[in-house]
Amino acid sequence: MALGDYTLAKRSGLQREIPNRPRRYVTVYYSCDSLIKDGTNLLSRLCNDQDDTDGLLRLVPNDGKEIVEFQRTKEVGAGADLKVVNWGTKGIESSKYARIVPNDEVQTFRYFVNSVVTHQVRKRLKRDGVLILLDEFDVIKNKDGLGSLVKSLSSSEIKFGVCGIGHDLGELVEDHGSVERLLEQGAIPVEPMLNHETIAIFDRAEDLFDGKVNFDT
Repeated sequence: MALGDYTLAKRSGLQREIPNRPRRYVTVYYSCDSLIKDGTNLLSRLCNDQDDTDGLLRLVPNDGKEIVEFQRTKEVGAGADLKVVNWGTKGIESSKYARIVPNDEVQTFRYFVNSVVTHQVRKRLKRDGVLILLDEFDVIKNKDGLGSLVKSLSSSEIKFGVCGIGHDLGELVEDHGSVERLLEQGAIPVEPMLNHETIAIFDRAEDLFDGKVNFDT
C-alpha cells in the first residue's frame, strides 16, 4: 500500500479511504520494545537504527553530508553512535555525520528525515514522501507527549503510521485532545475476518506442518 498498490484496501471494502491519486512512499519500519522509555528515546533509536532493509540511516544520502570524524577499527561496539558502518578489507570504517545536534535527538531526527526527503524522495526515487511505521507502539512505557511530537514532525511529505494494541486510541497515544482527534480522523476501521478467511489460515498452517498439527476450528 505504501507503494500505491491498494488491492488489499479494496478487498477489505475500504474503497472510500483510497485517494484519487495513488501516493507512493519510501518506508522506514521500526518495532518498538519495552526498553524504550519515552519519545526522545524512540527518536534516538530511530536515528541509530542501522538496519539495511528498514532503517532510517539506510536512506540518509552521502550527498549533503560532511564527514566530521573518521576512524578505522577492528569492530564496532554498542556505542557506535549515529555512525554508518561499511565493512572494508582492513577492519571497519566508521564515518560520523555532520549536523548532528548534540543531546538534541529531535533536531537530529529532523535533519535526517529532511535530508531523506530532499535527496532521496524527490530527486532519486521520485516518490511523494517518507512513511515511518512504528510497530508495537503500545509497549512504550511513557507515551506522554508522543502524540504531540508525531504531530509536530509530520508534514505533507513526512507521515507516521502507528501500530499497536489498545482498547481505544486514547490508550495507545496518551496526549491532549487535539492529537486524539487527529488520530481518529486518520484511523481506518478494519472489520473482523470472515469465518472462511480465518479457517483458511488454520488450514494453511496444517498443510505446512504436513498434518502433524491440527486445529479445532
